[in-house]
Amino acid sequence: MISVLDENCACVDTDFLIHVAETKCAAIDLLKYLAIAFEKLCLCGVMHPLIYEKELPQDTPVIQQVFEAQIIQVVDLDALFSGEDGEARKAYYSFLVPELFKKLKGEKLPVEDIFNEWKRKCSFGEVHSIALCLVFGCRLFLSDDSDSKQLRKFIDSDLATFEVLTRKDFFNSHELGNEIPRPIRRQLSHARV
Repeated sequence: MISVLDENCACVDTDFLIHVAETKCAAIDLLKYLAIAFEKLCLCGVMHPLIYEKELPQDTPVIQQVFEAQIIQVVDLDALFSGEDGEARKAYYSFLVPELFKKLKGEKLPVEDIFNEWKRKCSFGEVHSIALCLVFGCRLFLSDDSDSKQLRKFIDSDLATFEVLTRKDFFNSHELGNEIPRPIRRQLSHARV
């Protein structure tokens, strides 16, 4: 688990990782080139613990290998919200989650305890990840869900220090140069089984 987030972190959403895992790319290549992409972009891939626990398919070997190899790490919320400014960050996060949800869905957040309760299929992952980006200054949110880009548009550009990237945006980033062969890059950014 990772206990520090900053501008060198990229929050990863379930759909992004699942779509990468569904490509026709061999598992060994998928792991290799996903690691290269994060390394070349000077990023640490992170995932909210409730997304990992409640939404990510635990029975997909390649997804588990991504975490075992620490290409993407699960965030330790207790550690993040401890320390000198931990309570203030937790309060800001607690404010943001219901506000972002209301802005996106036009309704009240359907859970009381945002740190323990989860509801699937209602953009909780996007809302929680964007709240992490805002509170801790993460540079990127990797998501293939259109709600993510829509929610990013709602946020004042002075507040939002992050960018939402799809698989296509991420794997075709010019900073990667020729590190990932074009056929692999095409598979990772476009193809689904």
